[in-house]
Formats: sequence, C-alpha cells, structure tokens
Amino acid sequence: MIQYNPNHMLDALIEKMGLENDAAFAQRIKLARPIVAMLREGRMSISASMMMWFHEASGISMKELRQLIGDRRLKYRLSCR
Repeated sequence: MIQYNPNHMLDALIEKMGLENDAAFAQRIKLARPIVAMLREGRMSISASMMMWFHEASGISMKELRQLIGDRRLKYRLSCR
C-alpha cells in the first residue's frame, strides 16, 4: 500500500511539464522554492488550492494527482462546523 508521499506527485509533475528541477517547477507555478522544499520534506501538506494549481499547470487530473500522493479515498467527508 502506498502511503502519503508528495515526492511521487512532484516528480511526476516536473517530468510532465518538461522541467529540470524543483526550482524550475516552483518558478513555473509561481510558488516559492522553500514551499516546494517543505512539501518534499513533509513539513507542509499539500492544500486543495495547491492541488488545483498543479492540475491547471500540468493538465493531470485531480484523481491522478491524488493517486500520485497516495490518497486512495473514494469519498470525501466535509465538516459543516
């Protein structure tokens, strides 16, 4: 079973977009390079808005992006607090 690991998704995005490294990726999607480093190191989780940016920049479906990071949920539960 694949566990949550944003590195798989970041690597796939960099490859799909034809970029060389994390710095080029961060520049392309207008995200600070330290944010990408924190995502890779697990010090920050990927937010819904980041997922949308990644989807729009790469054309990879949201479902596929979720699978790349190890999210296998079929349903999402929203809190109405």
